[in-house]
Amino acid sequence: MSPKPKNRVRMWIIPLTAAFAVGLIGWWAITSVSSAMRATLKKDLQTNLSADVTALRKWIESQEKICKLLNRDSTLNLLIGDLTQRTSGMDVSSKFLSNLPLQSRIRGYLTNRLEAIGYSGYAIIGKEGFILGAQSDGLLGQRILTQNLTKLNKLFETGDSQLITPFKSTVQPGSENQLEVTVMVVASPVFNEEGQILAAMGLVLSPEDDFTPILSVSRFGRTGETFAFDIRGNMISQSRFDSQLKAVGLLEDLPEIDSVLNVQIRNPGGDLLGDYKTDTPRRTQPLTRMAASAVRGESGVDVEGYRDYRGVKVVGAWQWLTEYGFGVATKIDSQEAFRTLIVLAEIILILFALLVICTICMVAFSYFAIDMRRRVQKAETEIQELGQYTLEEKIGEGGMGTVYRARHALLRRPTAIKLLQPEKSNKDSIARFEREVQFSSQLCHPNTIQIFDYGHTPEGLFYYVMEYLEGVNLRTLVNIDGPQPEGRIIYILSQVCASLSEAHDLGLVHRDIKPANIIITDRGGVKDQVKVLDFGLVKNISGQGEPEYDLTKDGSVTGTPHYMSPEIILNSQGIDARSDSYALGALAYYLLTGHEVFIGQSSIAICRHHINTPAERPSKRFKKNICPVFEEVLMKCLEKNPDNRPSSTRELADALKKSPKTSTWDSERAGNWWRNHATEAETRVSARSMTTPVDINPTLKINLEERSVLQ
Repeated sequence: MSPKPKNRVRMWIIPLTAAFAVGLIGWWAITSVSSAMRATLKKDLQTNLSADVTALRKWIESQEKICKLLNRDSTLNLLIGDLTQRTSGMDVSSKFLSNLPLQSRIRGYLTNRLEAIGYSGYAIIGKEGFILGAQSDGLLGQRILTQNLTKLNKLFETGDSQLITPFKSTVQPGSENQLEVTVMVVASPVFNEEGQILAAMGLVLSPEDDFTPILSVSRFGRTGETFAFDIRGNMISQSRFDSQLKAVGLLEDLPEIDSVLNVQIRNPGGDLLGDYKTDTPRRTQPLTRMAASAVRGESGVDVEGYRDYRGVKVVGAWQWLTEYGFGVATKIDSQEAFRTLIVLAEIILILFALLVICTICMVAFSYFAIDMRRRVQKAETEIQELGQYTLEEKIGEGGMGTVYRARHALLRRPTAIKLLQPEKSNKDSIARFEREVQFSSQLCHPNTIQIFDYGHTPEGLFYYVMEYLEGVNLRTLVNIDGPQPEGRIIYILSQVCASLSEAHDLGLVHRDIKPANIIITDRGGVKDQVKVLDFGLVKNISGQGEPEYDLTKDGSVTGTPHYMSPEIILNSQGIDARSDSYALGALAYYLLTGHEVFIGQSSIAICRHHINTPAERPSKRFKKNICPVFEEVLMKCLEKNPDNRPSSTRELADALKKSPKTSTWDSERAGNWWRNHATEAETRVSARSMTTPVDINPTLKINLEERSVLQ
């Protein structure tokens, strides 16, 4: 019966509704996260700015204290008093001041003292604002900037120390080697014996070396910075982004040029680091929102975003320090500040887009899906009866086929039917399916799975009928019961060897021995009876009978990585029974320890270990007391060179029986185990164990290119 029209609508209305729900939830999530992030960011910016301002104030106070202590020196006061007297009413040009012998006396007196406390320069400033004495002649005669004269006048009026913000100074003026440098001064008054202020004595500081580092302690991330600026919007500390400013032309690209007093905090109108270009002169561009607010004496915080002096969108906080006459701002690029929000929005957008695409696909393929379902339902109905067999229940589904529990109409005995899945019915899969049946049907050993019948349905679905088993595969056994005792391992392996011996005598090599392909059962009163399954990868090395199916025309080889012998991996032409012996050694290793011989991050890595890495003895690897005879047989099976392994599974079985542990497991102990586990639902795994084991060793197909890398 085909689905009703309303069911067709449901096929696309559900993802459409989900897309709408994701969009609504996404909008709510982004709004909520955005609000929370802005509140947190605002608090963090204010905290960071407060910490920087506090550190800056402490630093300025310490500089002022040092300067005051220095100015209390009586000898220095006499020298400065003499200097102010000699220059009173005189032309205080650089040449005049540098020729005064008194300069040498003052320098000689201060040099060692300043070096002892970590300073390299000083400035003696007269009441008119001219520098009367200094460590370098280049500063002599220069006048303090107009915006700093107010601070200097306050110093002479009140006697309070003042910070003179950065100003330009020409070193060696008038010479060919003259150089303009930027300095700042922390000044304190110098008094005479009558308590009158003679001049201001200041310590010369470098904005780059002394001032900027104080503001660089608590930067945000990769793009955060804290900087200072004056009333005109000039930067008076060095920018973190000097290299960017030089790249966009805001600074001259010379090593000695930096941003102090060379960059104004103005908004170019767009991101200069991107493709934005402007012809508006820098001096006519408006101050940034932050700078415009700060020079008005305001403090604030902006987490909505504004453009900084590079034109980059940022968020930040600022404070105007009235007592010092400059402002401090801290900021971080919006892109970095809201990175989490941006990623969240991108994820939600992707999910929304995927759901919309899913809706479109559901609409496009709805009729196709309905038709396929109708065909599957028809096929399931038709295959309920396969000749004399009635399918009762699907009990497993593997990589190649689906397994059903069935019952013969006349014999009334349960059987298992393996049906090749329609979507996997191609030339190679059909050939493998047929070879599994044909080779398995040649075997009649009690430890080998028995095949009863083979055919295909009228619709062309291939199937074969085999005996129905109730038991556990060896991987399930280890999962529920852990590593097995040596005696039981020998008991199991001896039966596997017996099954394989019959196959080897017929010239058949199994090539896919692994825990999932071996079942132990409680059958006919025989406990721990072994059944070897899945001869789908068997290789005919006898040269007799039907020709070998060419299942690997591309030169590839198929198998299970953890149990493949080196020669199988390398697709050697010399594959024989000893390859199965290698797999049995790996199987014994797993049963004994619960771990594979080799582990790796990929199947190719595991195969490389099989080719190149010697197997480590389990007793050494797991610090486990193991019978030396048994361990020696196990390690011999894992030899890289087939010539060093047991020549046959009969020889291997004989070697195993020489172990003293052989007698530690018998039918009585096996019976006790089955009685203790018979009621455990997880161990009562029926024929699905033959086809759908929970297996961490999937079949691997290695092509020519991968094998060349392994070699």
